[in-house]
Amino acid sequence: MSPEEWLATMTLFTAVPSIFIFLRLTVDVWQLRNRGYARHAVVGAICAAGAWISLVVAVGMVHWRNQRAEVDDTKHTDGVGDGKRDIYPGVGKTMMMEAMVLHSLVVPTGLWLVKGSFVAMYYKISRHLSRPLLFLLHSNIFYLIATYLVHIITHSLWCNTFITSNPQCSPFASTFPIGFYAFLNITSDLLVMITPILLLRRISVSKRAVRGMVFLGFLGLGMVATAATCCYFHLILKGVFANNWQYVRMAELLAIIELGVGLMAVALPSIRAANSERRKRRDTLRGGSPEYELEVSFVDGKPGESQRASAIESEVGGVTMTPWEERENRELMMKKFEMLEARNGSEQEIGFGRTLRLESTGMEKFRKMGGSENV
Repeated sequence: MSPEEWLATMTLFTAVPSIFIFLRLTVDVWQLRNRGYARHAVVGAICAAGAWISLVVAVGMVHWRNQRAEVDDTKHTDGVGDGKRDIYPGVGKTMMMEAMVLHSLVVPTGLWLVKGSFVAMYYKISRHLSRPLLFLLHSNIFYLIATYLVHIITHSLWCNTFITSNPQCSPFASTFPIGFYAFLNITSDLLVMITPILLLRRISVSKRAVRGMVFLGFLGLGMVATAATCCYFHLILKGVFANNWQYVRMAELLAIIELGVGLMAVALPSIRAANSERRKRRDTLRGGSPEYELEVSFVDGKPGESQRASAIESEVGGVTMTPWEERENRELMMKKFEMLEARNGSEQEIGFGRTLRLESTGMEKFRKMGGSENV
């Protein structure tokens, strides 16, 4: 890869994730200002912003180092300029230490913050989960923190780069630290990806919620594939890491691509939910069909299960209603049930799975208050 192609690729995987993160943070700030405070939303936004800062720091380090004459102008002793370099006094040690900081600290910090932002999304439906499922979410957090600390300690102590006299020592020049990093990175990705699948097996959610969780699963699968590809290239090219400047640049590019893919993945759910909400409002303003169908499900004579499914649908879709809005929605729905029963008398019995047809005017008011058609 030529220097121009390398620079263009790195710029692409820096600019596009930055745009996605900007849109995601804009959506999060708007929802926090208009729908009230939500702890999981704040934590997810902070993690996404921190991951983007890690990307900016990584790109800045790479560009700053490429501008230094003692690195850019290094040539092989035969003067051919084949990408190999002479180890000037102090340059090799500094170069390896900077590469270790980039690959072992900056980029992994961003990747683990991306995973933390994903886990924060799952906490949107935490109040509807049983204790085992809540324990699963808490286990996600514990495993992410543990794997991050183990990775940092392992790579920091592997070569003891700050005092060693060997300028070619690097964790990414040995098989064990590369394989151990791949294990920690991929297993944490798999845990984050499998969590929505396990949640879907235990709770009843709407089709919209199912699509949202499946979408998150595919994004997690993309992160796993990217991480596996980067670690594979590290393993097959580790032997030339210390004496080939082109490989160092390629390794930096792979790390930035991996972090950029993670940032785009963590930004897409909020953007998708905001776009869905915008289409829903547009359809409401235009006016839908003259009447809407409302599915009513009763459990032990109480509409608790239907309200629970409705809340899960709105939350997984990225819309978190305040307690006041939820209470108003429940009161409005109960009034409509009472009016419908009074109008139909004893001829219509409301049972499990019975479909009721409501007037469009009442349903329009309900939708404008933030309710969902599928209760």
